[in-house]
Amino acid sequence: MNIINLVGYLSKEIVFSEKEGTKTSKVSLATNEYYTEGGEKKQTTDWHHLVFKGNLAETISKFAKKGSLIAITGKYRSVRQGDKIYNYVQVTEYQLLGESTN
Repeated sequence: MNIINLVGYLSKEIVFSEKEGTKTSKVSLATNEYYTEGGEKKQTTDWHHLVFKGNLAETISKFAKKGSLIAITGKYRSVRQGDKIYNYVQVTEYQLLGESTN
């Protein structure tokens, strides 16, 4: 089963757009991990760039803002894209549960 849960804070204001009837919201989510190393408390932050589509895009843009704590559930997909010269980019995508794939 491919399910991912992310809980974090929105690090920017949500960018909402509607083009040709397709609603899209883009935002960055910061997730933190706290741990102790050698008796010293440490923190690491990972950044997730999220794209919401359809009704989810409209809902998130109405009710969330920079600094909001949100939780999402979806599926994880990692794609390696490259060219003939072997320049590669690692792309990570999250498809939210309830989001249409069309």
